[in-house]
Amino acid sequence: MGAILGVGCTHRPLMLRPNEDWTFMLRAALDDPAMPEEMKNPASWPEPLREELGNDWGASAAARGREVYRAHFAEARRVIDEFNPDVVIMWGDDQYENFKEDIVPPFAVLAYDDQELQPWAHRRSAWRCGCAATARPGSISPPG
Repeated sequence: MGAILGVGCTHRPLMLRPNEDWTFMLRAALDDPAMPEEMKNPASWPEPLREELGNDWGASAAARGREVYRAHFAEARRVIDEFNPDVVIMWGDDQYENFKEDIVPPFAVLAYDDQELQPWAHRRSAWRCGCAATARPGSISPPG
C-alpha cells in the first residue's frame, strides 16, 4: 500500500537572493514617489529597524535569518530523504510570476525539466548604492 508524506515550509523567496538584497522591498518602497518624504527619513524609523539594518543595510541580520531558514529546510529535506518518495508533488502560489491579470487560473500544473529564474532581475533600486550600505545606524540616508 502506498504512503503519503506531507511536508510544509515557509514561502521565503528571499532565500534566492544574496543577504545584501533581503531589504529590496524596503528599498523599492523608498523609491516610490508616492511615499511621503518624512517616511523616507531614517531618523523617523523605529530604533529596532535601524539596529537591524546596522552598518550593512541589513546584510548581517539577513545572514542570521538565512541560517535559521537553512536549518529548517535541512530538517525538511532529511525527513523527505528518509521517506524516500517515488514522486514529489509541490503546491505553491504563483506570486505574479507566470500569470498576470489577463489570465489567473484557479490552479495550474507546471512541469519543467529544469529552470533558471531571476524573477526580480527587473527591479533595481538606487537605495542599493554604497552610501546606504555603509551608513551608521540611525544615519542611513538616501542615495544622491
